[in-house]
Amino acid sequence: MIIFSVWGAVPLSTALLFTFSLVSAVPIAAQAEWPQLTDSTFSSSLSRGLWFVEFFSPQCSHCKKFAPTWEALVVAKTKQWGPYGFFMAQVNCLAQGDLCDANGVEAYPTLKLFRDGVEVKKFSGKRSFENVSDFIDANTREILLQKDAVTRLALGEVPNPTGEVLVLDPESLDAHKSKGIPMFVKFYAPWCSHCKHLAPKWIELAEAVKGILLIAEFNCEANKAACKKEGVPGFPQLVLLVFQGGEKTEYRGKRELASMQDWATNAVSASGVSDVGLREVEALLGRQPVFFLYMHTLMSNREEVEEVQRTAQVLLGTPPFYKTRDPDVYNLLGVDPNRGPALVAVKDHEPRAVATFSLSVPYERESTVAWLQSQKLATLAELNTHNFDEVMRNPSKPIVVLGAFDGSTSQDQAVLLQISREWRDRDTKVFNRPVVFVWMDKTKWTKWLKSMYGIKVTSGAAVVISDHSVLRYYDRDATGQKISLNQQSIFSALDGIDRGTVSSKHSENLAERTIRVSGFRSFVSCS
Repeated sequence: MIIFSVWGAVPLSTALLFTFSLVSAVPIAAQAEWPQLTDSTFSSSLSRGLWFVEFFSPQCSHCKKFAPTWEALVVAKTKQWGPYGFFMAQVNCLAQGDLCDANGVEAYPTLKLFRDGVEVKKFSGKRSFENVSDFIDANTREILLQKDAVTRLALGEVPNPTGEVLVLDPESLDAHKSKGIPMFVKFYAPWCSHCKHLAPKWIELAEAVKGILLIAEFNCEANKAACKKEGVPGFPQLVLLVFQGGEKTEYRGKRELASMQDWATNAVSASGVSDVGLREVEALLGRQPVFFLYMHTLMSNREEVEEVQRTAQVLLGTPPFYKTRDPDVYNLLGVDPNRGPALVAVKDHEPRAVATFSLSVPYERESTVAWLQSQKLATLAELNTHNFDEVMRNPSKPIVVLGAFDGSTSQDQAVLLQISREWRDRDTKVFNRPVVFVWMDKTKWTKWLKSMYGIKVTSGAAVVISDHSVLRYYDRDATGQKISLNQQSIFSALDGIDRGTVSSKHSENLAERTIRVSGFRSFVSCS
């Protein structure tokens, strides 16, 4: 038997990180060792994760007989369950009599299961490999599948306690953003007719969400520099500013009380992250084109889970975000638990992790937010009034492959979807920027597609590649031919763009304004 003794003098934080490294970095199949716990290390070691502990005496004949079985169990069970936060340890009661008495040990060997330092269950029965293995399997699986109650992150104070509109200036805007409290802000100009029309409804909204959400307004005429800094392009702009750092999402729905109230309250209520198991994930695969999963284990403590949950709030519930530690979900999606906690994106109703983001130590919120934002869209999305800015003006400045189809048929969409999946699996970027695939209904956006990209309704299925960040587009592949709806043509165009061998054309600013006026919010001063 190999005695694992490094636990004795390690601080808790280091011990926990070391414990996690046992799971995520060391080939568990090679481990035939376990810690010997003492009075000074017992509580700190067991404080996190699921621990199966043998209380024994080296003089006990039953303990000596059980020793080979114990060693075989360590090898088998830590390989099976170790990645999910399961550990095995021993306590020598001859040397640690007080510790054994404190844990109610009356006979040797005594086998007990602990979770986060609290005794869960005591083994009873014949101590054969099969019996003890079944005990470990049944209880570990049961604990892994337990669903935590959906917790809502505390805001620290009641938002909007009076039901009134809060008038902001640059200093108070920055102060409220730094608090991380969600607030729905109207950026306006006093002379704007649409702003005047919205004003009484904004007052009603503040009363309707009293105690739920802070409603505020910011005068851009009096604070032009601040509004320029916030990127306000026209009035009124309605923005939900959320969480630490003031990340924001613009409201693009109807400026009616019911619509604004539903959107804002639903976004704020997305602060809870539900646990899901295999059955729920299979159901999500059937109905959600995109959803995220936080794949965690029994080693993930409350603080870590809440930090990930807080980060997920930037999504405002779209796409939905869940968490799981169900081994069957790991297997279904092909996620290796040995690699540690991770976020995965599941798309297009496919039972696999399309993209995976490993959570680092220490936790990096900024890079996590960037990854979530980059994976929000389905592999192929319809470009419309609701997601235009999210796609075309995404901070990652994506290269957008745009298919213009007749919206009444799905064959062209299916072809582009297959091409987009093949490109996704290549894991290749253009100009070191992501490539996004979208389609538009050319019968609805005839004028814009023609003026922006020269696409005609009578031309059949058309494909262009847009670099909207510089208002340029490409309609030729590497051979000089019009980009056509097939993998070879689209891939050659993308590769040629990246190499600089394919020429671009200008997208007209006037055309962009046309689409904004006809459906996407206008850049003109008041709309």
